Amino acid sequence: PRGPLLATILVPVATLVALLTWGISSPVGSSPDDDYHMASIWCSAGEAEGICEATADPDERLLPGDLLRAAKCYAFIEDQSASCPLPEGQMLPTDRGNWSHASYPPVFYSAMTPFVTHDVSVSVVLMRSANALLYVGILTALFFLLPRPQRPLLLWGAVISAVPLGMFLIPSVNPSSWAVLSATGLWVAAWGYFRQTGVRKWLLAGLSAVLLVLGAGSRSDAAVYGVIALLAAAVLSFRRDRRYALDLILPAVLGIVAVVFFFNAGQCAIVSGETALE
Repeated sequence: PRGPLLATILVPVATLVALLTWGISSPVGSSPDDDYHMASIWCSAGEAEGICEATADPDERLLPGDLLRAAKCYAFIEDQSASCPLPEGQMLPTDRGNWSHASYPPVFYSAMTPFVTHDVSVSVVLMRSANALLYVGILTALFFLLPRPQRPLLLWGAVISAVPLGMFLIPSVNPSSWAVLSATGLWVAAWGYFRQTGVRKWLLAGLSAVLLVLGAGSRSDAAVYGVIALLAAAVLSFRRDRRYALDLILPAVLGIVAVVFFFNAGQCAIVSGETALE
């Protein structure tokens, strides 16, 4: 039927347009702690002239002034637009970044590094667009791989987790972009893996692994949520047979990967209950 076919095409396209609209219209530095996250991305590949330079202080780096001051000129000033002048062409020092006492896993920052250019605004738009495409692409693939009864769960989960803050974070340079994607898709991908057979089963296994790495590689607390998602999928799929026992190998391995990510980063606020989308 044309109706369902048209919907399967229009929904991903409309979602991508909505996310790109947020990503392009939001000023640089507007998401939580963007100065920290942008500095971490710019320095993820090491020192580079005009991008990330060392200082005499090992805890400080020199970064483009318009990157560091992007939000400071308008944040909490209701009558100031984001078009305020910035110190372009200057390199300024900062100690806010993931280079000394690493709080966040490095995967997200490293993945964003290829989009870094000498134009901060262009770089940020490229990163935001890439994360919007990643979100829509993975969830669209997951939708078609899932058994039909599970597809509405994915759609409702995506809508509930995206509105309102998720729409802002997904097309951003904040690691929480990947954390939201992982939280939205991992549990249902792993559940689908237990339910499907043949090629789709193994594609869902691969997608589950990708979603786990995206989450655990962006935030340590997302690694914990990933383990919870895998446990939920295993419980929902419980059966008393040998195939189920063999299927448990995948979530067990992914759980170990999540634990390794968690303990290799300093952002373990989940333990003390102080976790926030920073």
